Amino acid sequence: MSRKKTITDEKLLELIQEFFKEICNGDPKRLKMAAIADYVSQSGYPGYRVETLRRNKAAREYID
Repeated sequence: MSRKKTITDEKLLELIQEFFKEICNGDPKRLKMAAIADYVSQSGYPGYRVETLRRNKAAREYID
């Protein structure tokens, strides 16, 4: 049995896009998984871990 998602893929992708615009200023070299996970955690999803982000197929594809 799989665990219940703490955040939907759509909301996660929105937060990644916000991170890219606001924190990275559109620079793809500054996209780091750990920093994105911290941003998600600070944006209302406490305890969101980088491992969870790495396992999310939609997020990985979007970041690539």
